[in-house]
Amino acid sequence: MPTPRLTAISTTSGPTSGGTSITITGTGFTPDTRVSFGSTEAKSFTVTSSTQVTAVSPAEAGGTVDVTLTNSGGTSATSSADQFTFIAPPTVTGVSPNSGPLAGGFWGVTVTGTNLATTTKVSIGDTQTSFEVKSDTSLNIYIPAGESAETVDISVTTIGGTSARTSADQFTYLPPPPPPTVTGVSPNSGTALGGTTVTITGTGFTNAVWVSFGGYAAQSYIVNSDTSITAVAPAIYYDGAVDVTVQGSSFAWSATSAADQFTYADPAPTVTGVSPNAGTAAGGETVTISGTGFTTASAVYFGAVEATSFTVNSDGSITVVTPAGAAGTVDVTVMNFGGTSATGPADQFTYM
Repeated sequence: MPTPRLTAISTTSGPTSGGTSITITGTGFTPDTRVSFGSTEAKSFTVTSSTQVTAVSPAEAGGTVDVTLTNSGGTSATSSADQFTFIAPPTVTGVSPNSGPLAGGFWGVTVTGTNLATTTKVSIGDTQTSFEVKSDTSLNIYIPAGESAETVDISVTTIGGTSARTSADQFTYLPPPPPPTVTGVSPNSGTALGGTTVTITGTGFTNAVWVSFGGYAAQSYIVNSDTSITAVAPAIYYDGAVDVTVQGSSFAWSATSAADQFTYADPAPTVTGVSPNAGTAAGGETVTISGTGFTTASAVYFGAVEATSFTVNSDGSITVVTPAGAAGTVDVTVMNFGGTSATGPADQFTYM
């Protein structure tokens, strides 16, 4: 009787627990042929023809062994074509970092262990997640959102099985931090043009992502500490009190209160001179107005008639083109966010 000859096996690896079904092809297979994995007989086998045998791997400690077939004619010669590798189940020996925000949504957690090269699935708690095999001892995994602030096991499944749960495989979902609080704003007032540097005091500022003045984003801000932020007030173009609020890393805003208010307060302008102080009733003459508080000027009036064209040269000077008016003397007034200039002899212009 010829000795069996093995030419190929359909599956070349399986868990050390056994149970992997393989198809063996070759020649000289007889009804009395027996199958061994290394020195251990197959868990079960069936000779389906003289060229094919199906077998189920036994339990083994691990490593690569030769699959051999034996009958009354002898035992098949070994070769690289008959080798089967028993793969031990993976272990997880560490998770770094082992905690993160409940919202998840990030890569960068490293799972270390053994027998990770053939990883087919990684789960965090009951949730399957994406992974990248770095080596036989290291994985990089994606952290999905958690269901609650809790500690869960990270399990790894490979050809060799699924890792056992231990304290070393745990990842803790952290609850979102409380929203920031604002307990003070100093100084607590400034011009509607913005640009005032303000120190905000409170709590929960370390991971601040936004600072708002009445719904307008601060021009810039610097987190000095968990209790202090330096911010530059934005332009808001009206006078009044607004709430200064801070948005934390959990995207929750600080609650509003009297302690967080910043008042945009521009003093009403003053007019101290008009030059020239007389002109034709037809209007169209260029006049320079001197005074204070002109930076935020929004309108210039000659009596009750609004000028249609003016230029703010500086906080103390405006150039304006006179509107048409009736013969007589009128007050020239300037309006800004803080109000309208008071009238007096210094602001008068005479139409002739």
